Amino acid sequence: MYFTGKTNSGQCIEKSVRRNEGKGNDEEQQTEVELENPKSEGLLYDRCARKRGRRRRNERKKNVSVVGATLVYAKGFAASMAPKARLVVYKVCWMGGCYGSDILAAFDADLADGVDVVSLSVGGVVVSYHLDEIAIGAFGATSAGMFVSSSTSNGSPGGLTVTNVAPWVTTVGARTIDRDFSASLKLENGKIMLGISIYGGPGLTPTQMYPIVYGVFQQYGKKRMSTHFIRTITNVGDLNSVYKVTIKPPGGMVVTVKLDTLTFRKIGQKLNFLVRVQTRAIKLTPGSSSVKSGFIVWSDGKHTVTSPLVVAVQQPLD
Repeated sequence: MYFTGKTNSGQCIEKSVRRNEGKGNDEEQQTEVELENPKSEGLLYDRCARKRGRRRRNERKKNVSVVGATLVYAKGFAASMAPKARLVVYKVCWMGGCYGSDILAAFDADLADGVDVVSLSVGGVVVSYHLDEIAIGAFGATSAGMFVSSSTSNGSPGGLTVTNVAPWVTTVGARTIDRDFSASLKLENGKIMLGISIYGGPGLTPTQMYPIVYGVFQQYGKKRMSTHFIRTITNVGDLNSVYKVTIKPPGGMVVTVKLDTLTFRKIGQKLNFLVRVQTRAIKLTPGSSSVKSGFIVWSDGKHTVTSPLVVAVQQPLD
């Protein structure tokens, strides 16, 4: 359903040349109350009831340019976007949620309208790419030469909740550091090396190793699950060092290390050890996950090397 003609200036923006309802197979989900109530979030035009959508669209379409400079440097004009840019707005979210068929219908409309850039601010649960309507629609759009940008949907504080991370989508976080902090390094010979830096606290001790041992399980009706991986440790301490292991497993899991004693004969020598993780299946909702952490410590009585251990259990959708 397309809307044409003049609309109230408080309900749309001047650069929007078309508003598309974008409804697919879920049209039956709309009720007469939603369609007739002008204050409902089920509005059939592209105005956002929470104001955020209208603000974001205005940010993208402004053509105001001003003379700017940083102190006395970099004089020029600052503009927010190409003045002749035009918008086509597709509505895919309703009172009952954002339906996959509506999202795919909007991507199809993008192709028909000859859109160059797609900006999508929709997210849901973490699913595989072949089940993700946004990933599927974006793949088709990207294949046709469009640039697809999407919000980073994040269900914090839980782990593994970031969505819209398909490699063909440019995923944008709500807050990013978009500036450089100049840092110059002057050497004794007078040579100056330019770079960027931002203080992040004290540095890691160069004589210690901080690897992350990471394991992931996917539950498919199993009562017990097990995985293993091999890691390497390098002796940067003394000659003839003997390191023994101490394990703090994640809650409810069994972690074993083989070998439990590493004997080094020289500095720089590398030795491997095997880590095995066992856990029982836990009750999770489809598509969700549980993340627990522990650590593995190697010590020779003088030096200590601690490796974080992170284990994630994921429940597939099917």
